Amino acid sequence: MAESTWVKISDITNGIVNTLKMRSELEKVMGGSGLRESINQFPTVQVWFVSKDTTNDGGTERRTMATGSSKPMRKTSLMYHIDLYTRPRTNLGQDLSELEVLIDVIDQVMEDQTRTFFGISGVKAFNHRAEFANFEYNDIKYVGVRWFVNLILF
Repeated sequence: MAESTWVKISDITNGIVNTLKMRSELEKVMGGSGLRESINQFPTVQVWFVSKDTTNDGGTERRTMATGSSKPMRKTSLMYHIDLYTRPRTNLGQDLSELEVLIDVIDQVMEDQTRTFFGISGVKAFNHRAEFANFEYNDIKYVGVRWFVNLILF
């Protein structure tokens, strides 16, 4: 019988948070129950689960047959946001200069992931994209970036 690859959402959140915390340039990394209502340290990174999509391959797909199980293989995609708050918005040129350095830091973390993505054995693949963001948090505008991280489990 094939082993279950089920992984808890909290374990995945913690895996992403702990991976990002390894970089000294990222002053504060929070996720899950560690999220707070205020930001008082910069840069701050927040990680959270956004959505889940599960598909059933129907039982005749090659991956399903290879498991030796009569149970159909299910592919699950989990979407996470990684939000980087660089600092309160002041001077766009200075804000972007600092932001670009931190974008490279997080992009390098993404590129450094190998077969055990974010230290989680159940994640088989992932992809990501990033967008510039003007976040508003407790009536303060921050310059930052939001990463959309799609994790694939099966």
